[in-house]
Order: sequence, then structure tokens, then C-alpha cells
Amino acid sequence: MKNFLLLLFIAPQFLIAQTALIPDANFEQKLVTLGLDNAVDGSVLTANVSSVTDLDISLSNISNLTGIEAFTSLTYLNCSENNLTSLNVTPILTLEELECNGNALTSLNITPNTNLSYLEAYGNQLTAIDVTQNPLLLYLGLDDNNLTALNVTLNTSLKELHCGGNSLSTINVSLNTGLEILDLYSNSLSSINVSSNTALKYLGLTLNQLTSIDLSQNVNLEQLKISSNLLTTLSIATCPLLTQINCSNNLLTSLDLRNGNNANFILLNNGALNNPDLECINVDNPTYSAANWGVLFHETATYSTNCLLGTDAHLLQSLSIYPNPSNGKVYISSPELVSINQITILDINGRTIKSVTPETIQDRYEVDLSGINQGIYFAAINSSEGTLTKKIILR
Repeated sequence: MKNFLLLLFIAPQFLIAQTALIPDANFEQKLVTLGLDNAVDGSVLTANVSSVTDLDISLSNISNLTGIEAFTSLTYLNCSENNLTSLNVTPILTLEELECNGNALTSLNITPNTNLSYLEAYGNQLTAIDVTQNPLLLYLGLDDNNLTALNVTLNTSLKELHCGGNSLSTINVSLNTGLEILDLYSNSLSSINVSSNTALKYLGLTLNQLTSIDLSQNVNLEQLKISSNLLTTLSIATCPLLTQINCSNNLLTSLDLRNGNNANFILLNNGALNNPDLECINVDNPTYSAANWGVLFHETATYSTNCLLGTDAHLLQSLSIYPNPSNGKVYISSPELVSINQITILDINGRTIKSVTPETIQDRYEVDLSGINQGIYFAAINSSEGTLTKKIILR
């Protein structure tokens, strides 16, 4: 009789031990939908979830993820776009990939999760995060949080680091030599050293406070976004693979694009716009750049193979076109030392409409544009002092 009573006492305890509490009805409903639970009753059998390796419960209006610790075999968890203010994954030591974007997390402890190789925590309210115990991380995404510091010196396996939209004033990436993508847009960086990051393919530093940057060692760089900083000089001459650049809204007086790959540039329309003191841009081929980039890349700058030695930018800038707007014939007045060789007319998309050799009439050049439809065009003027692009309106 005593043994029977003892069994009656132990049995309920045993049954309780085999369930995990799930207080959030939306969480449990998602488990029901996934076939991991039978009904929304506040608990789930641990036998149903303890062997689950992949769990996607994103976009499920979940506010409380209590019970997730019962998923002891998880390698992948996606709980993005919910209403979570806290998340405890520390008991899940098998976890390799975690996506928790678009919640309201103010903290996230992943120090015991030493197998973690992929972490996305975009769009939360994190003020700090410790990743020093996660040496296997290949991907770290922390955009749009409230971080003021980030230590990645022990994450030497990193391939991608995204930490834009935070408040970082400094970051050390010198030991992350395998980085291929580094995006730190919209922070408070006044300097950054990327000389050790020779594997970089993409570098995003838009909306910071950088006054200079050395890209001489970044020979694999393909894309550079560094607009809205305080740069006065910029050179990508040692980046032979680079084809995309945006350095608009800086204080540039010197820009060297002579990387031997200008013909393959995929230009953003505002590539170097809003650098009012930039008068000359070093390029591989001035005629090509004027014809294919023109004012879409910069409003007024000339193109040259050597701005310091080959072009008197002030002299070239003094060229004027009139009448403008025009009915079909325009004149170009030129200082005595400037000889105009050819003029290429481009439409607003950079397509060549007509190339002409201007006629010299006394102290000016005459250009016949008859036959061209009304509209806005650009004239790439190839001269002895470089190439200049001017806007022309035909009516």
C-alpha cells in the first residue's frame, strides 16, 4: 500500500517534468501550427521539441519566448519580427544560427553559445553585446541598435560585419583579416584603420565623421560607399577591382579614380556630387569619363589623367556656352590658351547623341546642334587642358 501511494505521488511529478511552460498563447499557437503541440494549453511536451533542430517562429506576434529553453537540440532559431523584449538562449548550447531582428531587445546574452556562427539582431534596442566568447562567428549583423561600443578583436573568423545605424565612435577591425563585407554606415566614426582587411570586397562608411581614409592595402575592394563624411582627399588608385563608388557630400578637393578599371564602373548617379571645391578628378581616360559619366558623377569637375600636372582647372572652368538655352547653334568662348578638340553631346542618361569638331570663328567656337530634339543635354568638351562637361538646353 505504501509503495502504491508513493507511485501515485511520483507519477504526477514525473509528468510535470516532461512538459515545458509556454505562457505566450501566440508562441504556443505557432508550435501547434508547426505540428509540435496539440493544443494551446500553456505547456508543451518536451519530447515533442527536444530533438527539433530548426525553428522559424518569425512574424508570429510573440511577446514572451519562455519555453524556448526546452528546444535543447536547436541549431537554427528565427524569432524575428515579433514583440520580444527579452530572449534567453543560453541553455541552447547547440545553437549555430540565431535571427532575432525587429524586436525590442535591450540585451542579448550569447556568451555560452560558443557554437554560434551566424547572428542577426537588426532593429532592436541593444545598448551593448558581448561576442568575445563566440570565436566561430562568420556573420554578425547588428544594424539599427543603440550600441556605443563593439569588441570584435576575438572574432577572427568574421566574414561579414554589419553594425550601421548605431553610435560607435571607434572600432578595431585590425584582427578581422578575413572580413569581406564591412558596413558601418551612420555612426560617429572620425577614423578607421582598414589596412589589415585586405580581403574586403564591400566597405560602407556613409554618414560618419571621417576626415581621411587609407585604402592602399584594400586590393580586393569592389564597392565603396563613403558619402556624407568630412573627407578632403580620396584615392582608390590601388583598388583595381573597384567598380562602384559613392563619395558625395564630402569636402573633397582631390579625388583619384585611376585604378585601371574605370571602363567597368557601375556608377551611382550621385557618385561625387556635392563636393563644391572639387575642380578636377583623376581618371584613367578623361574622354571616356566625360562621355559616360559627365555631370551625373559630378556637376562641374574636369577629368584628367593628372590633375596636378596636366590641367589648369581654373582656366578650363572659364569656358562658357551661349546662348543657353539654344535653338540649335551654340558658341563656346575660350581663353586664349585653351584649344577645343571635340565636343560630345550626351542625353541625360549619358548616351552619346552626337560628336562634333567645332569650327573656329574669330575668338570663339561654333557648334551646330541642329537635328537634335528639344531637351536637356550635356556637352563633354575635350580640350588641351582636359575635359569639361556643361549642361545645354535645346528648345
